[in-house]
Amino acid sequence: MENYLVKKVTDGQTAEVSPEWVWAGRFGNRIRIIALDAPEDWTHLSKTAKAELHANIENKSVLLNPLAVDIHGRLLATYSIAET
Repeated sequence: MENYLVKKVTDGQTAEVSPEWVWAGRFGNRIRIIALDAPEDWTHLSKTAKAELHANIENKSVLLNPLAVDIHGRLLATYSIAET
């Protein structure tokens, strides 16, 4: 697992990280946390899900365990908070 800084949470299960990840010949900076099933953006609960993820990981270092890249170019991964 590699260490990344979460720069921005974009919704209840997606974030942007730095540096860019590289996995299976693909690369990018957007990740989707696969252990989370957040409500879609058009629901009232999506803001709550985004706020929760923001509080848990934004501006923190995380370790990513990559599993795949989705059709939107996001790395699908599980994560844990990196020890400082």
